[in-house]
Parts: sequence; C-alpha cells; structure tokens
Amino acid sequence: FIAALGVRISEALSCRLEHWDRNSGTLFLPDSKTGERHLILNPTATSILQTQSEKYGSSGLVFRGKNENRPMARPVRAWKAVLEKAQLNDGMVTPHTLRHSHCSHLLMNGVDQFTVSKLMGLSSTACIQRHYGHLSNQTLAKANSVISDVIEQSISKKEEP
Repeated sequence: FIAALGVRISEALSCRLEHWDRNSGTLFLPDSKTGERHLILNPTATSILQTQSEKYGSSGLVFRGKNENRPMARPVRAWKAVLEKAQLNDGMVTPHTLRHSHCSHLLMNGVDQFTVSKLMGLSSTACIQRHYGHLSNQTLAKANSVISDVIEQSISKKEEP
C-alpha cells in the first residue's frame, strides 16, 4: 500500500474503509502530516482496499490490529514477513524506503516535480528538489539525448543522396 501510493506509514495505518470513494477512485486522509488530502488511487491500491473491505466490511481501519478499533500495533512483524517473502533480509529496507522508492520511480519515469510533490502530500517541491535532484538530472540528460538523436537523424537525412 505504501509502495503503491507513496503514503507515510502513519497515513497507511490511519486509513479507514469508509473514506474510500469507490465511484471517484479516491481515498480521503483527514489527518495527514500536511493536513487533509485526497489520494487518487491506482489499480494496486484499489485492489488492496478491495481485499481489506472483503475481509472487514465497508468501515473501520484498513490495517487493523487485534482490537478492530486500533491500527496494527506491530507493523514491524508484518513488515518482516514481507521482507522475508521478498528475500530482502539485509535490515536496510524500511517501510519509509517504499515511500522514497515510489517518489524515485515517478521522477525517473518523467513525472514532473510539482505533480510528484502533490502525490506525496508535500506542501512544496523543495523536498523533492533537495532529496531527489539527482534524479531530475537523469531526466534532463535523457531529454538532451532526445535532442541529440533528432539532430543526428536530421544530419543523416541531408547526407542521403
């Protein structure tokens, strides 16, 4: 869920099924770090919410603990199971790593910084620029290579008889 949406672990643990609007494909987070926000859901996140709603019904916490009115108390145990299944037992990958990976993949695939900052629930692009500027440089280099290819193709066409 964190990898699919780039949410903070606290946001994931506080998600409620009744805040999922199936018609609009959004999830409302009333108490995010940066205030309330609406998430646009992708198919992966929607599938997770669907699975949880089949398990728990249409209301309550998405990721609940033993007490259904409280979030998972020990997400670390669940996280370790995920890492074991993915064969990532080096101790370096944390749930927050998934948030960073989400952001990095968006940027590396050409999504602009403004859009990424909005999707991540950030109040400005400053954090994106500070932590992911090197990825922007990769995008700039890729853009420059496109222009180089256009120039090369243009020269090749003029040289043809």
